[in-house]
Amino acid sequence: MTREEKILLKESMKEEIKKLSSDLVDIRSKIYPDKEQDRCDKTAHLTQKLNQSVLFKQYQECVNRLNRLNSAILKVDTEDYGICQECEEPIPIERLKLLPESIYCVNCLQELSGL
Repeated sequence: MTREEKILLKESMKEEIKKLSSDLVDIRSKIYPDKEQDRCDKTAHLTQKLNQSVLFKQYQECVNRLNRLNSAILKVDTEDYGICQECEEPIPIERLKLLPESIYCVNCLQELSGL
């Protein structure tokens, strides 16, 4: 992987981290709505309760991806970044552009997932 590719991937990760951080704030505000608003609109409060499990799942997925991206951004300048942890072959740059936190190539991921 070239230095330029690593720079582009790092910038992409920074942008995604910024977006995910914003998403977390938004999801958190939906999980824990303003108490004053709850007292005014009980129907909205009930709807909010019904959607809470979905929101918790979204929140956890965002946190998990954010953690993976933060870990990847620390490794991007090392020689291990972009190398499959299973077969130790380079992960195609196309895959890293889509999922820069990837630690497995597609073939190894499919084998490990049983697909």
